[in-house]
Amino acid sequence: MQVLELRGNNLTGSIPNAVGTLSKLTTLNLSENALSGTIPANILSNLKLATSINLSKNELSGAVPSPVTMTRLTELNLSGNNLSTATWANWTAANFPALTTLNLSANSFSYNPIPAQLVTLTTTTVSTLNLSRNNFSGPFPSAWCTGNNRVLLNLDLSFNQISQVVRK
Repeated sequence: MQVLELRGNNLTGSIPNAVGTLSKLTTLNLSENALSGTIPANILSNLKLATSINLSKNELSGAVPSPVTMTRLTELNLSGNNLSTATWANWTAANFPALTTLNLSANSFSYNPIPAQLVTLTTTTVSTLNLSRNNFSGPFPSAWCTGNNRVLLNLDLSFNQISQVVRK
């Protein structure tokens, strides 16, 4: 199976670990259900052929699993859950060389400042980053204020606690 599309089916319970064993998946969409619990670690470690993973608008909570190299992933949407933490050290361009869209909006992330790895991804691969409706705080990253950033096209930080804008 290459595509698993179960969006909007009122699925409940946790995401089965077996989903992460579907190693030929290119698209996984379990959005708009009532899935709860944590994201199985094997989803971001075993689905190496995935180009799109959408787990948005569920009731997932806890930590985002630490990813391994996902060379084909272009879109990761984890918005509209109750995710609160991640091990940002592995969120690098080396692990996500094709990632262009990252949506972590409407969760419970609370970081001050915005993790440097997320900022760096927007200078290397990610052109669309949505961190809105969380509790990110601190200064607006200066890397987003330079004319040298030719990758980032769309940035949404609305409804956070950004305290200042760095001026040039």
